[in-house]
Amino acid sequence: MNIGLFYDTAGSHKLENDNLFFDFSLLEEVEYVKQKLLTLGHNVTMIWDIKEFIKNIDFYKQRIDVIFNMYEGIKSRNREGLVPAVCEAYGIAYTGSDAFGTSLTLNKFFLKLYASTLGIHVPKALRITQNQQTIQWDLFPCIIKPEHEGSSMGVYLINNKNQLNLMLNKIIHSYNQPALIEEYINGPEVSVCIIEENDIPEIVSIKQFSTLDGKTISVFDRDTKKLNNHESFTPNLNKEQIDKLVEQSKNIFKSLPLHDVARIDWRISKNEEPYLLEITPLPDWQPDAEFDSESRDLAVTLNKILTNALKRFNREKK
Repeated sequence: MNIGLFYDTAGSHKLENDNLFFDFSLLEEVEYVKQKLLTLGHNVTMIWDIKEFIKNIDFYKQRIDVIFNMYEGIKSRNREGLVPAVCEAYGIAYTGSDAFGTSLTLNKFFLKLYASTLGIHVPKALRITQNQQTIQWDLFPCIIKPEHEGSSMGVYLINNKNQLNLMLNKIIHSYNQPALIEEYINGPEVSVCIIEENDIPEIVSIKQFSTLDGKTISVFDRDTKKLNNHESFTPNLNKEQIDKLVEQSKNIFKSLPLHDVARIDWRISKNEEPYLLEITPLPDWQPDAEFDSESRDLAVTLNKILTNALKRFNREKK
């Protein structure tokens, strides 16, 4: 099969030294995925420039069977939906969720509004725009973050109003987007990893995270994620909690609907209820990340994603 591996790195956007935007793949991660695809016997074409892709769309359409989408984009609330939208417009098969699904999951505020209609617990939240002068928020500690960024960009734990006002101004002006204030859920953080097979979401792993010395992570911020300052392990949760995580993860995956793959992040509250934090339809593919382990060869996972995407594309094309 001829696969177009669509990705972007910080270098793609000339941001090697940027301290604000870093929701991109590492070259090592891209190469890892490429090698896994090659071991499956596929031909791989590397694509990283979306403008060049559109300019030469007929060339790619004739030579590529399916796009494996890792492209994040930058500085747009629609950035994760750009590749799916272009592929859909030109009738090119691609992996992952469509433009609506990727854009909605990127917007943390509106995603949680939708999740709440499904009976899923979400942190109390307040969306702050540049035009708002007074803030009615007295719940501390709390979390503050940009409304539509990933990889824990601009995420901070706030303990009082002075900190809140300072960080609100910083986030709104640095990222040029609304800021989100959220209730702090003090409990373990858990990720549920889903692969879709024949339109059915299947749980491939559930991981709990801690600091390197085994303590609950207060905030899963940029450094903790990107610098690997954490441990992951089988959750220390009871069967009822696990069953609820599985049920609610599958429920929101199907109802949006999302496709092929997603990582869904939760916090478990003191009363043992899961609270939805975010959904990542473009997960990490680095060695030993959530979808890669000693017991599960990433090549097998990638092949399932490609197979499911092609089946869906061929069905919708008829």
